[in-house]
Amino acid sequence: MKLNGNTSKRSAAAKREAADFAAQERSARRSASARSAQSEAAARRAAAPKQTAQRPPVSRQAAPAQGTPQPKARKPRGRGGKIALRAALIVLAVIIAAGAVGMVLVAKKDAIFPNVSVCGTDAPEMQLR
Repeated sequence: MKLNGNTSKRSAAAKREAADFAAQERSARRSASARSAQSEAAARRAAAPKQTAQRPPVSRQAAPAQGTPQPKARKPRGRGGKIALRAALIVLAVIIAAGAVGMVLVAKKDAIFPNVSVCGTDAPEMQLR
C-alpha cells in the first residue's frame, strides 16, 4: 500500500482513519447481533402464556412493615379555644345583664318627659296616680 509516497510507513492520519473504520464495523456487528437477540427475547415473551398469579389480599389492619415511617402522633390540643369560648360567653352575659338592669331602672322611673303627648293630650300636665 502506498500512501503519501511512502511505501514503508503509513501516516498517522491514515492509521486513525483505518482504526475508526474498524471500530465502526465492530459496533455495527455488535448492534445487529444485540438487536436480533432482543427481538428473539421479545418474541419468546409474547409467545409464552401469561401467568396471572393472584397475590393474597393485604389486611389494612395489619401492622405496617418496619421500614415504613409511622404517622406522627397528634399534639394535644391547646386550651386556647376553650378560653376564647368562655370569654365570649362572659361578655355576652355581661351585656344581657346590663340590658336587664337598664330596663328595670326605666320601668321604675316616675317621671314623664316633656313634650310627650298621649292621644293628643299633653302627658306632663297629667297627674300621676
